[in-house]
Amino acid sequence: QFNLGYLYDSGKGVTQDYSTAIYWYRKAAEQGEEPAQFNLGILYYNGEGVTQDYSTAAYWYRKAAEQGYANAQLNLGYLYYSGEGVAQDYSTAIYWYRKAAEQGNEHAQCNLGNLYYDGEGVTQDYSTAIYWYRKAAEQGNAKAQYMLGSMYDTGNGVAQDESTALYWYRKAATQNHPKALYYMGMMYYYGIAVEEDYTIAKSYFEKFLEYDNGGNAVFPVIATSCLEDIYQKEAEERAQAEAEAKRKAEAEAKARAEAEARARAAAEAERRDRAARPLHYFFKDSAEAINHHTDKIMDWVADYHGFDNTIFAEPLVGYAVSDNWDPTFGVNLGFFFDDNLGRLGLHSSISMMGGSDSWGFRVGPLFRLNDHYDDIEWQLYGGIGPHWDSKDIGDELLTTCHLSGEVGIRLNFHKLSDGAAFSPISLSAGCQFLMGEVVPTLGISLLPLYVFTQYADNYTTFAGETMCAFGDGFLMGASVSWTPSKLGWYGTILAPIDAYGITLTTGPVWSMLDGMLQFYGGAGLVDDEFGIDFGVRLVSDFSYSIGLQTNTDTTFITLGYGLEF
Repeated sequence: QFNLGYLYDSGKGVTQDYSTAIYWYRKAAEQGEEPAQFNLGILYYNGEGVTQDYSTAAYWYRKAAEQGYANAQLNLGYLYYSGEGVAQDYSTAIYWYRKAAEQGNEHAQCNLGNLYYDGEGVTQDYSTAIYWYRKAAEQGNAKAQYMLGSMYDTGNGVAQDESTALYWYRKAATQNHPKALYYMGMMYYYGIAVEEDYTIAKSYFEKFLEYDNGGNAVFPVIATSCLEDIYQKEAEERAQAEAEAKRKAEAEAKARAEAEARARAAAEAERRDRAARPLHYFFKDSAEAINHHTDKIMDWVADYHGFDNTIFAEPLVGYAVSDNWDPTFGVNLGFFFDDNLGRLGLHSSISMMGGSDSWGFRVGPLFRLNDHYDDIEWQLYGGIGPHWDSKDIGDELLTTCHLSGEVGIRLNFHKLSDGAAFSPISLSAGCQFLMGEVVPTLGISLLPLYVFTQYADNYTTFAGETMCAFGDGFLMGASVSWTPSKLGWYGTILAPIDAYGITLTTGPVWSMLDGMLQFYGGAGLVDDEFGIDFGVRLVSDFSYSIGLQTNTDTTFITLGYGLEF
């Protein structure tokens, strides 16, 4: 019966008909159904389907209220508070409000707070008012939230606390409570418990005027006055910003004009100076061009990485296929680029034959035949270039130049493991064509490499370098060093160009500054003569070394350069 009455009351599934709703509500209400009793009370209070009758509304509210129906208790309390249908009685209103409030009805809790705040029907008690306001406010009741904010703002019943007042005002303002919106605007306008912010204050004042229901005639006047002040300040700030932007633009235009004038004057001065000193500017421009291209090359080298890119250097040894089997010594240098730049590289070699009276160089392409296969890479190389030969004929030194060639094959070995990346070890075999003779050549190169495994906070390094030296004679060779921590090992293989034989030196490496600075040294033999080798190396992404090598009566200053990966 109640449900059927509700359908007619709300017009769900049937045409809305309050009279029929009252009929079925009454059927249920007379059997004690409290929601039906409560809804009957609402219809009589509003005069919907029946003549408006506050007394009958109170009758049915009481029926439901006595059964503990909280909403009916709230409405019955309101009737006793307003004196509608019953004699006005604040004490009885408080009685029924308390019944509903104790069941958690937020509106009853807020109404109880109002009675204790105003002292209506009870002795005025701000503390009890705050107790019931807080109960309702924590359930989201906007009126209770505003009243809590007001009491903390004025210090009624609690210690004055503007920050807590702001908290509750903000809660109520988010529900568009008019007075809460007004006070939020005032707090931002004057900077109370917050930083002064006219923009935020403006938004609250504008929203207050939108939702104001005329509850206080003074608030709209004050809010409008504050808004006019804010609008004027904003207009002044806009005018000031526009003036500043104009001033800045004029200053920048003036600075540009002055800079352009200075540039024109400087260009004219340089033009006159170039005309007066052409040779000076020729060398200056050349040096700048060289430095520019050198920087670009070094940037490319610094970014260079990966196994598809290779920079290698290896010593060569060979014998000419002839009656005297003249020995050949030299060094191979090569650059090989990754697939982004093509499969071709550059190969060059510098070699001497039969001592220091015959030497030459060749430059040519290096072509990779295929990709890595089981960590092995094959390369075919070749080149062509001049070769000079010096001979003594009587008292006259005769120097001739021949076109020579070179072709060979190189085998690169790669190794990968956990925490380590090794650059290739390279072996080469080939032939040189020197002055009509065929010279088989063999080469080996331990390319620079870097081990990333870390021991005791020190990186292990294994570096290789191509060495060259200048002194009483000319020296070329290779060096390797191994530094697992602070103390490592160093070795060199060096071949003097003006004498047969090689120098083998070995000795400790002391690493300072986490491997960045190394002092090295060693001792060895060349042509059965004892020699020593010592120096210093600076290691970063590249390796640079300078040192001395001496054997018997010859001292060499050695310079080295190597890459580490």
